[in-house]
Amino acid sequence: MKAKTVRIEYRPGERYTIDGVKGHWDGVVDGGSFFRNAGYGVGEAFRPSLLLLHTTYRGKKLVVRIDRFFKEKLGKLIETRRKLIEMKMPEEVSVKRLQKNEVVIDPMFEKEVAWFSHEVVTSDLKKWLSRVNGVCKQELVEAKKSALSDKEKRQELERQVQAREDREGELIWRRMERAKQQRQRHWRKKIDELIAKGGSKYLKATFTVGQHRQTGEGQFEFAKDGKLYVLRRQDSHVEPKEEQYVSIDRELVPGRIYLVRKEHCY
Repeated sequence: MKAKTVRIEYRPGERYTIDGVKGHWDGVVDGGSFFRNAGYGVGEAFRPSLLLLHTTYRGKKLVVRIDRFFKEKLGKLIETRRKLIEMKMPEEVSVKRLQKNEVVIDPMFEKEVAWFSHEVVTSDLKKWLSRVNGVCKQELVEAKKSALSDKEKRQELERQVQAREDREGELIWRRMERAKQQRQRHWRKKIDELIAKGGSKYLKATFTVGQHRQTGEGQFEFAKDGKLYVLRRQDSHVEPKEEQYVSIDRELVPGRIYLVRKEHCY
């Protein structure tokens, strides 16, 4: 039966890894991906690229795979070859229905399900191939220019998408920073009020480097109102170079020496 050609669609293949693989089997998995066991619980799966011919027959849409034939005859379907195939696409082709055991599901059709139940007859594909092989030098130059133009358009579109994502990410980061600064200001105001009231466990401290009175080990400390406050070791991995908010953790020497911890305001 004769079907009118509409357009050609290319779907790139993909390769990905699967973790948590058990057993040692290889073959085809759900969705039409080819699977290979790489060992140690890791598997490799890939889906082949597809070249699809969209046609209409008696007012109905019909999608037919043609990538297998052209891959076998031309090799890898690089962009220039795809352009030549598209340029030499006939107005109509003869298609035939596949037998039940030959019908396959499209492995890359995302959410919808599409079955390839027809194929282009080999004689028409050979005629198509002869037209592709018989292109003149000028047509080849045009195909390369067209492929390059399409590539530049995709790259420009990708740059625009990336720029938009960067702008959105920057806006999200700024919102988070503003929210963080607002929380910090609110927290500092609340702690300053507690400190101003007196008798609070919270303090403002500017640390200096000192020594433990018995072991001689270095420590960060500050003195206030005749009392010594020592920063606990968990908070001493980074030197406190500016004024810090701290809270009293516990007494080391009653009424004289106190262990304090940093209070983070985020």
